[in-house]
Amino acid sequence: MRLTKPTKSIVGVISAIFASLFMALMGFFVSSIDNSISESFILFIRFLFSLIIIMPFVLLNKKPTFKIKGTKLFILRVFFGYLAMFCLFKSLKGSSSNAILLFNTAPIFIPILLFLFMG
Repeated sequence: MRLTKPTKSIVGVISAIFASLFMALMGFFVSSIDNSISESFILFIRFLFSLIIIMPFVLLNKKPTFKIKGTKLFILRVFFGYLAMFCLFKSLKGSSSNAILLFNTAPIFIPILLFLFMG
């Protein structure tokens, strides 16, 4: 039997599984780090590793991969993304079970907030 090209839905499911796996690994490593290391430094290291992984793909691609429209909204999104990650790391340093429980309720609140803000 010959394997065919995977469909977009299968690639999406596999990507979601890997995203969940790496998020769990990140939570494990953050909660196991000594309390003397600040959350800001942990965030810096996390974003530095992301930059190191993504930069070769950006530099090797000849044409731009994305264009930012609405710079103010993009900066606001970056700020709130950073704030959310900081709060997650702060809560992982305390009670990991409560942090993961609150983090996993995001799919419940996102549609509600989307409806309230987007109409």
